[in-house]
Amino acid sequence: MFDKKTTFLFSIAGICLGVAGGWFVAQEKYTPQIDNLTLDKQMFLEESKSHGEVVEELEVQRTKASALGSSVADLQREKADAEGEVASKVAEIARLNDELGTLRARIKEGAELQAQLDAANATIKELRAQIESLKAGGAGETNPGSDQPSVEKKRAPITYAGISEMNGMKRTDWKEIGVATAALRDKLPTLYKKLMNGENITQEDQMAIQKHNIKLQRLAMDLQDDIDSHAGNINSEYTHPAVLSNLMASQLDEQGTPLSESQRAQFAAIGDAYTPKWDALQASYTDQSLGLRKLMDEYELKQATMDQFWAVLTSEQSASLVDPEVKGVVGFDLFSPGFLFQTVIDPMKLEEESGLKGRLAELLGGRLGIEEADLNAIDFLLQDYVRIATPRITHPTSRFGVMFPMVVDVVAFGRAQLALMEGIQSTLTLSPESSKRLRDDQSIQTPYLDESSTD
Repeated sequence: MFDKKTTFLFSIAGICLGVAGGWFVAQEKYTPQIDNLTLDKQMFLEESKSHGEVVEELEVQRTKASALGSSVADLQREKADAEGEVASKVAEIARLNDELGTLRARIKEGAELQAQLDAANATIKELRAQIESLKAGGAGETNPGSDQPSVEKKRAPITYAGISEMNGMKRTDWKEIGVATAALRDKLPTLYKKLMNGENITQEDQMAIQKHNIKLQRLAMDLQDDIDSHAGNINSEYTHPAVLSNLMASQLDEQGTPLSESQRAQFAAIGDAYTPKWDALQASYTDQSLGLRKLMDEYELKQATMDQFWAVLTSEQSASLVDPEVKGVVGFDLFSPGFLFQTVIDPMKLEEESGLKGRLAELLGGRLGIEEADLNAIDFLLQDYVRIATPRITHPTSRFGVMFPMVVDVVAFGRAQLALMEGIQSTLTLSPESSKRLRDDQSIQTPYLDESSTD
């Protein structure tokens, strides 16, 4: 019923009460006699011995209690350690679950990328065959020993000084180009809708596009390094107004709504005016001019020239060139200088719109090594960027919506970013390495709201 310690204490209490009771009775009823002295001494010695044993037993119990206390403290520490380890394991499980989700998403994405890779490999194979054909003399490409096109090929509809004489322009069969762009006008909207809806893109879908797109790629490759540009990619030559206007004219010929002689003359005048404007821009730059400044200027000059071409067309001609579904979409509008941006778009995922400023500051700190104190000094520049960019933050419903944004949105982000970067250049004293990175960086941040974070 009682534990050992309680029983022991009751025993001690019993001993003490017995001695006290004996003493009390002795006081009332008994008076020790001298003759009993020897007996009393013996009893005293026995009682003293019993008391010593009790004290000794108390010390033993005290030692055991101390040891028990130490054991309890050890067990409590072990319990705390175990609870900490459990918490750590729970956190590790949560992290692994996150990684598992990411891996599953990547596996799904990998299947889609594999289909794209297969299509790209097929394109490479075809391009290699064409290159070998060109090396061997290329029957039907050019006359031996001459840059003149064969009689089967059709020259560019519009002639531009200094551009039309380029080998790439002369080697191209512009009737074939017109057939390709007309076919793509019908096929691209279907592909775009599938991508935006997150539908599966089959290899057959991709090959149907690539069959025609390869002709435009070959044109751009033939012109590579022949036309000045700051974009540094194959789309720089493709987006030259002399090229895009001839694409327009070729497609209109194929569709039975050709340019009139008056329209052709207007096109030629507009295109020839582009080169002096381009030269004037180049003269305005210094060794400190930002790469993004040059890219944005190039786009804006090309777009202004294209706007003039579009203004020459009739409403019927304009409507027949680009399906409204893809007009102004980067990578899908075949006649937009926005193709320049296809390789510089840098999507910035946000959990919420209010996080834009923090993400931007984080990127600047990482790319340019800007310290927190300097970030505070350019806070007004960050605020200006946020004010301009926030209304343009997109809410894509698929990852392809991030890859193929509207040109007008990319331009707005690019202009806001350019103002920020030039403000940094004039406000802060950057290291030589950071200054160079700032000048060379042409990537354009395109903020978007991650739809999964709003679920």
